[in-house]
Amino acid sequence: MIDWLSNFTGWQLALMGTAFTWLMTAAGAVFVFVYKKVSANTFSFMMSSAAGIMLASTFFSLLMPAMEMASELSWLILTCGFVLGGALIIITDIVINKLHMFSGNTQKRSCAVMCIAVTMHNIPEGMAVGVAFGALASGQTVEAVAAVMLAVGIGIQNFPEGMCVAFPLRANGMSRTTSCLTGQLSGAV
Repeated sequence: MIDWLSNFTGWQLALMGTAFTWLMTAAGAVFVFVYKKVSANTFSFMMSSAAGIMLASTFFSLLMPAMEMASELSWLILTCGFVLGGALIIITDIVINKLHMFSGNTQKRSCAVMCIAVTMHNIPEGMAVGVAFGALASGQTVEAVAAVMLAVGIGIQNFPEGMCVAFPLRANGMSRTTSCLTGQLSGAV
């Protein structure tokens, strides 16, 4: 497989890696067509297991490799990035509240914040996959296995993310098709 990857240019490798992660998000969103109605317990299980997968994937696919590749101040850089990401979620919630979007309906508001958060966090994930495959194509020290495993790790994480966007939208009255399309578009960024 490694020999096969060497036949492609950097942008082609990055496109394949990011397309894989998007397809995994789309595959998760498609499950909105499988379930006609999701019970509260099933929904809670889906969301909590998705959160566990996302947390593990974040640590093992992004934070740990970044820590290994960075310099002696890597802990400071990673902490700042982690805090900045959390602040973005808080700011999103504040902005939605200030704009009086979904006022009076906390369920729709929390759904909107989650959809925005999932979409926003897919931007640096896509950049990480693109950089890994771009570095591989340019002859950097990144190994092909590491780049592929990063894409696979993020893809595995994106599967429940598609469900985490599509199912709450469906529960808040959107059609299955719109919920699925919105769920997969969250991974297209």
